Amino acid sequence: MSLRFSRYNTWVEEDGTPPAVFNGMTGRLILLEPGEAEGLRRLVGSGDVSGVDPERATMFVRSHVLVSESVDELDTLNARYLKTAFSGAHLGLTLVTSLGCNFDCPYCYESKQPSIMSAAVRDGVIRMIDDGAERLSGVDVTWMGGEPLVGRDSLFSLSQEMIERCDRHGIDYSSMIVTNGWYLDGDTARRLAENRVDLAQVTLDGPPDVHDAMRPYVGGGPTFDRIVENLHEAVDHLSVSIRVNIDESNLWRAEELMAILAEEGLAPRLGIHCAKMTYYEDNDEAPVASYTNRCYTSPEFAQVQLDFEALALRYGFASVPLPEPVSVPCMAVAGNSIVVGSDGEVWKCWDDIGNAEKVVGHVSDYLALDEAAVLPWLQFNPTQDPMCRQCIALPNCMGGCLHHTLAGHPREAQCGSFRYNHREKIRRAVRTDAGLDDSGVELPAVAASRAAAGPPQPAHVTGWQPVEIRTAAAAR
Repeated sequence: MSLRFSRYNTWVEEDGTPPAVFNGMTGRLILLEPGEAEGLRRLVGSGDVSGVDPERATMFVRSHVLVSESVDELDTLNARYLKTAFSGAHLGLTLVTSLGCNFDCPYCYESKQPSIMSAAVRDGVIRMIDDGAERLSGVDVTWMGGEPLVGRDSLFSLSQEMIERCDRHGIDYSSMIVTNGWYLDGDTARRLAENRVDLAQVTLDGPPDVHDAMRPYVGGGPTFDRIVENLHEAVDHLSVSIRVNIDESNLWRAEELMAILAEEGLAPRLGIHCAKMTYYEDNDEAPVASYTNRCYTSPEFAQVQLDFEALALRYGFASVPLPEPVSVPCMAVAGNSIVVGSDGEVWKCWDDIGNAEKVVGHVSDYLALDEAAVLPWLQFNPTQDPMCRQCIALPNCMGGCLHHTLAGHPREAQCGSFRYNHREKIRRAVRTDAGLDDSGVELPAVAASRAAAGPPQPAHVTGWQPVEIRTAAAAR
């Protein structure tokens, strides 16, 4: 096997930690043994196999750090993309149980209105599963709104029907919920878990005064304290991830939020991440029309994200993992994926929810979608995009958020942050593995966790059989 290095390798080395390589195709981060990097370079450059242990060499091949000279990695990514986007084996559903919401966030992109998903709309969703039962291997559901728990009776009823259908036909079923957290008390969280909701994303935009201004109750009024009270119960039943929407107005208050959650004893039990605020001008009826645009650009946000994650580590939150490889950037580009509104309207993208001009069909006739409106989503292929083809982050974002480009935003807005901060993220992962923060100071929570886990496991996976390593030079 003649080998070369993958184009999606990122190599890092700094004082105090071992050198490492991350491969985007597999999402594997490998800590290198002394002299191993030079041994790999000799193996690839001259065919000298003496500097790499055969079992370790197998690991580098399996992890895609080393690839065959005959492999075109863009072809591999293209095959992954087409299989996921157009095989029809997975049905991706974003279900809006209510377009109403009890919050009045000024930056919200949705035109909200009172509505609860009706029995007729639920029947339309079930019909999609019944019609595809013979070819479907999985159904992935995201519950959204408005506020989805405003329509929680419909959510629970439809969940039970979908689970029954999927179990009957041997179809895998999974779901998560995006909620403002107001109704996420212990009983509701328990019922969600019973209905196979595995993850709840809850937004907190800062300490109480910041959050309550950015995410007030309808008609005014605080929301922070009740959400935190609910979190104490919800974490007993669900995995919970805290999302912090960030713009220039609230970044500097993020540490106060983390300190509060840590003092409440929630930090070890929660995930936390920041999200880039985006300003859309294509829905004049949405609250975002009155939002003062203070959004970061994608390159700016990449640095913001690094700073945010450094704080999260310091306060004992679980470390943010390196990006996993993905087949598609989101389900909006997949042929077998739609967003179903509470009145049965169909959109292709989350960011169009509530925008009447972006409706592409109705769930009652889900095969008869507006072809002209759907086509831009289905024509997209990042492996054919000139910018994406040159990007180190392609396997981990597969083109990013197409909605930005379709909305007329600058092309760079489509990109995720890993394009800009991948090297520092990998350095941080290596430091965290060593129990160190960005300054080289020991992280107590990480050190304690590592001590409880016992000695580190070998970097290779047992059971791999060594492969024959031959470079082009060695073959001659």
